[in-house]
Amino acid sequence: MTDVLLIGAAPLPIETEQVTGGGLRTWHFLQALIGAGHHVTLIANRTHGLYPPDLPPIRTTSYPTWTYHNVADAIWHDPRALRLLIEQTKKSCVVAVTTSAASISSDKMAYHPLWADLYGSLMAEAQLKALVYADDAHLDYFWRQEYRAVGRADRFSTVSDRQQWALIGELGAVGRLNQRTAGYAFAHTIPIASEPAPFVQSGFHLRGEIVPEDAFVILHSGGFNTWTDVDTLVDALERVMAQYAYVYLVATGGTIVGHDDLTYGRFQRRVEESVHRDRYVLRGWVSNADLPAYYLESDVAVCTDRYAYEARLGSRTRVLDWLRAGLPCVLSSLTELATAIRSHDAGLVYRAEDAHALASCLAWCVEHRNELKLMGAKGRDLLKNHFGFAKTAEPLLEWVADPQHAPDFGHPVTLIQPAQTLIMQMREAVRQRRLSFSLALRLWPVVARMMPYPVQQRLAALGLRLLRMPK
Repeated sequence: MTDVLLIGAAPLPIETEQVTGGGLRTWHFLQALIGAGHHVTLIANRTHGLYPPDLPPIRTTSYPTWTYHNVADAIWHDPRALRLLIEQTKKSCVVAVTTSAASISSDKMAYHPLWADLYGSLMAEAQLKALVYADDAHLDYFWRQEYRAVGRADRFSTVSDRQQWALIGELGAVGRLNQRTAGYAFAHTIPIASEPAPFVQSGFHLRGEIVPEDAFVILHSGGFNTWTDVDTLVDALERVMAQYAYVYLVATGGTIVGHDDLTYGRFQRRVEESVHRDRYVLRGWVSNADLPAYYLESDVAVCTDRYAYEARLGSRTRVLDWLRAGLPCVLSSLTELATAIRSHDAGLVYRAEDAHALASCLAWCVEHRNELKLMGAKGRDLLKNHFGFAKTAEPLLEWVADPQHAPDFGHPVTLIQPAQTLIMQMREAVRQRRLSFSLALRLWPVVARMMPYPVQQRLAALGLRLLRMPK
């Protein structure tokens, strides 16, 4: 048994708050580790805006095989508070889930072996963030996280083979592909995963309460992220709704607070302009207990992607819930996951940004309900056989059994570095008369040292509201 310090994201699925992709990925790694007999201490960043504001800065819960420290976002970025918590934790190695956690860990783990799970390609996500907000200043903030993680961790995991190759390019750029690491396996692919047990439906029902009993329900669940192709989605739905009067779109989820405050608003505006707006049912973020009803009572789920490197390198966590529920899906062809789903006949794929192709797929689903049910059953088999917690995490479990540093540990070779110094960023902020997200987080540790926790909370909330405004 190994004592593992797991650093990740919250909320977790066992909590009542809205679960994020990072929280699901953290749960994936946690379940794999405790399932293998390791004792885990989890420190998870409490996603800002999802928890009641009156919680203590650190909330600790003990379980038989793991301990959970749920940490406020203000504490997460306070180097003194987080370092003290980390130092008090018994550990033989550290596993950081998400690039944010890997970045934090890289700053504070001087000696312990560190595994960094880069949950999606951060710089590809940064590109879309810059697009949606029309502000390339976001690139610096994301690159600083990526640079710290890539420059320090001893072993890495990615969500796809494609992302693994992109990561290897970054490792070369920062000097990690050197004489000492020749022949060393830096990176492994750990696809997204889910629990195989069927969903249990609560007393809530979608049909007969929210939509007619005989409706054909197309589900869009999860946050409307920077990669969501709202226009292709609505354009395709307009064609299908015009052809079939009993087709409804049910959307759960919405704005991703702290990351994308604009895309869902665009979707809402498109829906409001539609002549079929009465058949767009926007439910917003719904309770974890009610979500299974949406999965189990829908006919097909849909996920639309902008044509971007983010999709080609990344994955789609929400799709695993659909597979678990036996819900067939229609996806763009961009992700590796979509390729696996199509090859197992668990869903359909369309050409990204092609509304006609998406509408054709959805119309086929309306006309072939029996085939859809077979697709759903194949989806459940695909999940059970290929996307379980332990099976996907085998490379991690092998390393944790005997964690070691990378061969170049303690022998850095410095090549590409973050582009802007603190002084350069401050000069740019004065010139433009506005504070960038990157500079704000670089200054935050100074603020944290000077302010008590309640003041930190208020300042963080105010600052985030200002920083998220479109430029």
